[in-house]
Amino acid sequence: MLAGNLSQRQLKMLNIPVADFLNWIKILNFSEIRMGLYWDEIESKPGIFVFDSILSILDFFELNNINVTICLGLKSPRIPEFYPPFWLRNPYEFENNKKYLFHYLKKSIDILKKYKCIKKWQIENEPLDPSPPHWKTIPIEILVEEIRLFRKNNISNICINFWGNELVKRNQYMGILEDIDIIGLNFYFEMYDRRKNKIENIFTIDKCLKTINFIKEKYPQKDIIITEFQFEPWIIGNPINNFLPMYEKLMRKYPRIFYYITDFIAKGAEKYIDFDNIIQYYEKISSLISIQKIYLWGLEYIYTNKKDTIILNLLARLENNLQKI
Repeated sequence: MLAGNLSQRQLKMLNIPVADFLNWIKILNFSEIRMGLYWDEIESKPGIFVFDSILSILDFFELNNINVTICLGLKSPRIPEFYPPFWLRNPYEFENNKKYLFHYLKKSIDILKKYKCIKKWQIENEPLDPSPPHWKTIPIEILVEEIRLFRKNNISNICINFWGNELVKRNQYMGILEDIDIIGLNFYFEMYDRRKNKIENIFTIDKCLKTINFIKEKYPQKDIIITEFQFEPWIIGNPINNFLPMYEKLMRKYPRIFYYITDFIAKGAEKYIDFDNIIQYYEKISSLISIQKIYLWGLEYIYTNKKDTIILNLLARLENNLQKI
């Protein structure tokens, strides 16, 4: 059965109706979805928490027996990854602001833990990897306290994920993995360079397999999942890179203003990513007994191209391969 990522923020960016997208997931028989909460949306005003849009999505998953990995924290999937509420002063003074973060986390846990469909709880998104535009990481001390908060509230199946491409090189996992249940890895293999008008290979399947084996040898008792497996283009020279400094003031508040940066999504899928390579990588990784689940990254991209027979054929191949394993 297929697993994938969902970003309600990206759906909004692309003007995709949430209900249509959820029904599409159901039709394609996705069995698991990973999704993040965005703190700036949940608590846009201090102390006032609005979960309505999230709960409606979870209600759908609960009704249709689709399992969920929920990501909570200051960081959440998709650039700029850090999503502090706008009322939070100096949001990257982590120690001074942790009381607000922990209050948000506690409130979220209280609201969400009634959902049986939530099977895994991810704390932060790539917390120890720097993210643009600020290139900050979550301090290890804060991350340890977050784990304690989840444990104190009787949360199990706790996951932390990492940028798999440079995991071994960065050596940033330290001892934090001893305190969690599930290790998540994100892998990206290709990048399209607009300037060269060609696809560049940024990671090989051999390096990917070595990274997985490295983690399994160090932590044989831990479950390993691929929280993000590239299934949409990553583009060098995308205008978004020029606007990252403005993101906090404009793009986070008004994402549709910057819709043009995703104009490549609507057409030319085969130009920006080599799906033949990607599907072969998927087949190799999915055959590993050490990998519990692979979550496709870029369902919004696939949805936008759903009339493209290339995309539909690849999804069919994924399903057929999974049935053979």
